[in-house]
Order: sequence, then C-alpha cells, then structure tokens
Amino acid sequence: MRYEGQSYELNVPFDEAFLESFSQIYTRRFGYYNAKNVIEMVNLRVNAIVPVQKPALERGLSRP
Repeated sequence: MRYEGQSYELNVPFDEAFLESFSQIYTRRFGYYNAKNVIEMVNLRVNAIVPVQKPALERGLSRP
C-alpha cells in the first residue's frame, strides 16, 4: 500500500483493520501519517495451501 503518487510501497497484512495497520506502519517508518491523503492498494498477494492427489506414474517408459 502507498499514498497516491508515491513510488514506494509498504507491506501491510490484509485483514479487517488493514487501513489502521497502514497508518501505524507508515507512522513507524516515516514519523507521520495524513488521514486525508488517498491510499492505494498496489498489490494483493495470496498464499494458499491446497491438498492435491499425487499423479499415478507409469513404470517402464523409455526416453527418446
């Protein structure tokens, strides 16, 4: 996330309080926070763990 027009971003955990988290992280990093500035969400990263069945491998296949 970043303020509109900035060229650097801060990583902020995405939950119900992500805007408050942005203000806290920004204040820790830069010493101030302006609630009137427009905030942009630049990227949203998702980590997922999904169970997958192992594929059946055939024996005896020759390679070219």
